[in-house]
Amino acid sequence: MESTKIILNKAEKLFADSGFGSVSMSNIAKACNMSKANLYHHFSSKEDLYRQILIRAQKNTKNILEKTKEIAGTYIEKIEFFINEHLNQMLKDPMKYKLLARELSDLGLSSHSLPSIGLMEQNLSQIVDLIDQAKKHGEIIETIDSRLLAYQLLSPYFTYITHQNFFDTVFEGLGPCSNEEFSRTLTTNLLRGVKRND
Repeated sequence: MESTKIILNKAEKLFADSGFGSVSMSNIAKACNMSKANLYHHFSSKEDLYRQILIRAQKNTKNILEKTKEIAGTYIEKIEFFINEHLNQMLKDPMKYKLLARELSDLGLSSHSLPSIGLMEQNLSQIVDLIDQAKKHGEIIETIDSRLLAYQLLSPYFTYITHQNFFDTVFEGLGPCSNEEFSRTLTTNLLRGVKRND
């Protein structure tokens, strides 16, 4: 594995576990078994390294959104497809999503500029667009706030990925082995109140 990828993987875990402010370049260099000088050869600063990790984490969501646009079906079905694929990706690569969940929870509490805000906004706006299209085509009632619904659809999955062990103990049978049913149930529960029945 190339050095840059090793650094990104090790730093991603450190940032996800401890947060941006608690991780130093010395910590990252030690986890990678390299000198700080070598680390700075690959990344100009801790902020630069963190930005690259966040961009990489957000790319997964962007790829799922691109696949969602291509599938046939109603906009409700597209939304359901996206939510299920999103959960599948989270379970395959939980560290990236733990990092994003930590980043979301640290908003407003950190002094560093958060490059993830723009990336998250871009992805959220595409989900909002799917919801707007569902409203336009009469699949969802028009008075629903699209941005709030997008947030409601995504939030349970970040909660699940960060509290997975607790969740699997309390809600037996809804763990990764049945994630498709878990995803379908959550999405249906959320959309039931906004779906048009005529």
